[in-house]
Amino acid sequence: MAGNLFTNLDVTVIERIGDNMALALSVLIILFWNFLINRYWTYSDVDKM
Repeated sequence: MAGNLFTNLDVTVIERIGDNMALALSVLIILFWNFLINRYWTYSDVDKM
């Protein structure tokens, strides 16, 4: 049943799904990267408890 799920899809639909998954992954990577770098850059001079 699961194997037949993607056999009936058009190639453009599969490409669009792949593009959207790649975009979502890159957005998540950039989101966490910007959060961590901003946190360390902004609070680098604050003493740790």
